[in-house]
Amino acid sequence: MELVARRARNDSSEIDTVVVSGAYFYSDTFDSFFLWPIDLTPINLDRPFEDFEALRGAWSELATERMTALLREPAAADDTKGPVVDVSFQLDGVTYVMPTPPMGRKSSFFVNGRPRSNSTGITSSPPVATVFASLSRNEWTEFKRRHAPAVSSANYNEWTKREARARSECDLKPFITIPVTHAGWSEWARQQLTATSVSVHRYASDLFQTKILAIINAARERTENSVLPRRYMLLITEEIGQDLAFDVSHLAEVCTLPDGSDLVEEVWTDKSMFFEQALTVAAAEAIARGVECVFWEKDKTYTWD
Repeated sequence: MELVARRARNDSSEIDTVVVSGAYFYSDTFDSFFLWPIDLTPINLDRPFEDFEALRGAWSELATERMTALLREPAAADDTKGPVVDVSFQLDGVTYVMPTPPMGRKSSFFVNGRPRSNSTGITSSPPVATVFASLSRNEWTEFKRRHAPAVSSANYNEWTKREARARSECDLKPFITIPVTHAGWSEWARQQLTATSVSVHRYASDLFQTKILAIINAARERTENSVLPRRYMLLITEEIGQDLAFDVSHLAEVCTLPDGSDLVEEVWTDKSMFFEQALTVAAAEAIARGVECVFWEKDKTYTWD
């Protein structure tokens, strides 16, 4: 309406009134909305459009007629329309998104929010860290005495050098060391189906898997009423439009100082990650930093709702 009125006012000598009308359909796959607005914008106030009410009545009759036909008869090809979707493009590595218009009210059917698509192709958690088995000198000596092939190093110094080299050369961050004991490894090794899968690093990976799942399951939303620990990881995800691929996440470590203020250390920001993906990465960072808790917030300013 604003666009048409502005154009009309560029030369209003021949235009007295602008009428804008349309038929709109919007759906979230359960709730469906049909909108038939008709609105008037006067351009020349000295020449009002006196027949507008009659026009609006005729428009209402047309809407009723078409909606009745839609309910009684199957839609023809000319009556169908594509879905309302986000408009996006990429430029210099940046994705720009014009989200779909909000539906105006929360869904009474989709209690956890209207369904969103996922064009990322990510359906399960990809690797999020490089895990290395950490051995004290005493534990390394115990392995060397009882199960030398499990550590495969001539001496303890060589083992620590291997750890330092792995830390500097690994492509997947964070690099996480998991303390391993011979007693724990022995019990775990007895439960494995084959002897080929009983390396100390495989054992460390299993310990890491158990710990990261515990942190993910214990993650909680940060609200005004949250009781926060002295130190925790804070994950913030901006939900954008209908597609999870457009979401952006940020991660920080928060530490409460003795004076009650918060010291916030940014870990990373503006990562193209949807919430579940980012939460897994946040949990890995928590383990790497020795932090026990992850809290999260969701910014739904631009989400489809």
